[in-house]
Amino acid sequence: MPEVMSSGAGLTDRAVAFLRERADVLDDEWDADKDRETAEKYAENLGISALDILDGLRRMRERFGGLRWPSTSWSFEEVLSLVPVLRFDQEVRVPEVYFVDHMVAHPFTVHANFDGEVVFVFDSSGLPPVTVFDRCESLIESDALYWECGSWREVASGTDELVEEIDARAKSLTLVEEASGRTEQWWEGDGFRVLVWRTYAELFHLPDMARWGVWARDEQGERNARAVLGLPADATWTLPPVEIDDM
Repeated sequence: MPEVMSSGAGLTDRAVAFLRERADVLDDEWDADKDRETAEKYAENLGISALDILDGLRRMRERFGGLRWPSTSWSFEEVLSLVPVLRFDQEVRVPEVYFVDHMVAHPFTVHANFDGEVVFVFDSSGLPPVTVFDRCESLIESDALYWECGSWREVASGTDELVEEIDARAKSLTLVEEASGRTEQWWEGDGFRVLVWRTYAELFHLPDMARWGVWARDEQGERNARAVLGLPADATWTLPPVEIDDM
């Protein structure tokens, strides 16, 4: 069992509860010979130690390898598996692994480097990769918030038209740092949460793909959210609910 699930170290209690409720573990076997060959290519290309690369790969697999859960995040909405596999790319300036296995036909892959950055790559597009999270744990923490908000009431959600206004007002709230990254931020107020999501907008260079959402724990939280964000009483802009089958 990966260390992040067995011990919960480095995660909030909410994320630990999410994994124990929703995740399971795949039995993955790794090709040691292929790992070594790829590490040697990186070492030759970057002038670093192949042993250090293999050690980083081992630590990532021990922490995350095989973890699987049904994601309701706006980036995926499908079952994810964390399967760190070392793949050589001569354009990459730091060693990285193919990190997230996802089966829905999204035209991007998800990589991670040994510093923990989670990077989305729009395959074969020529567009630059986009760093979404600064730590791998944030991918889990963010999904835990989606999961928890699924039992709350959705106050309002929408697309790019109001993103900048919602984002500006949300900055008066508390940033949920452990679940936020460079292209998506979670904010928390008194009984409500706000998500500002620009991942696809930045990955595909399409500003109109930015989205935002607001969830409240109860009626008072909804009133607080509407007051802080300046939402009219009848503002909903509701997006279709996401239902992910259990694994």
